[in-house]
Amino acid sequence: MAHVTFVQTSVSSSFSHRGEHVARVLRDTVAMNTSVASCSTLTKPGALKPAVYIHIKHPCLAILGRPGTRHVLDMVDGAEHLEGFDGLIASTQSQIDEGRLWRFHLRCKVKGALPKSIDPRNVSVARAAQNSFCATHPCAVIPHMANLPCTTMADPPSPRVHGVFGLVGASGDTCSDTRAERARAFPDALRQSQRGAPEAPGNVDTYGFCRLMDQIDVAIVWKMSNDRDKPCERFELPVMANRPAIIHSFYECAREIEGAEPFRCNDTACALRTADAIRNGALDAAFGRLRVEVELKNAQIPAMYRDLVSRVSPRR
Repeated sequence: MAHVTFVQTSVSSSFSHRGEHVARVLRDTVAMNTSVASCSTLTKPGALKPAVYIHIKHPCLAILGRPGTRHVLDMVDGAEHLEGFDGLIASTQSQIDEGRLWRFHLRCKVKGALPKSIDPRNVSVARAAQNSFCATHPCAVIPHMANLPCTTMADPPSPRVHGVFGLVGASGDTCSDTRAERARAFPDALRQSQRGAPEAPGNVDTYGFCRLMDQIDVAIVWKMSNDRDKPCERFELPVMANRPAIIHSFYECAREIEGAEPFRCNDTACALRTADAIRNGALDAAFGRLRVEVELKNAQIPAMYRDLVSRVSPRR
């Protein structure tokens, strides 16, 4: 199988989660030959080797189309940066036929990740165009990976933290209207730090998630934006860390996890009732089923990357 390089074009937490962390997990779980590199490094003479290059969120346009290379764009939530990459695909049919250019997304059918510059009156047209593109160009769907170090917690929260809510998601991700809503709904809930200082080389707890999990007994994944298609990573990470999580029914992904049904809520009153049920043990069995489902889903992700790279690799 071809060597895989995850390409960083801009500094972002997306590259940390979808690039550096994934590269490490793929090496450890499915023995893939992976590395990470910046766009500026790869554009230097002699730096670009025959390989599969996965561009995280922003394409490194200068290296696309080079002989012996294959390129995948993981657009994450950066649809506004697709123009150069998709333009190259659309203008070079032979590259599609040869499998040299691919892109993938949390969902191939894009519902929410659209350029912020689009006139609201044209959103439906823009989405239709994106989905039409996906119907005729190579796409794959790979979920976010629950790859933080605290996702291996075996013990439930200790009695000293019973009664403590934690709002999952850095405050910087929150629109002003929904920030006020969350503050009213859960005024005493602990929040993630905006950006935690690295504790050691390779630390991946960028936004204080693990520190938050140490202090809470119930995680709350409430509305953070007006994007219904936010990935379920924020819900799945607490579950993997053995912290029951309540998710707002606003998010489409909450319906894609069968075991999430008892933990979905539309309003604060429901969330408080569900938290009481969690704390008195009424949802222990339901949470156990949910955790098994999420763990199995997460365990399948490395094989999905391996299959994608196998499809993209140069034909012999």
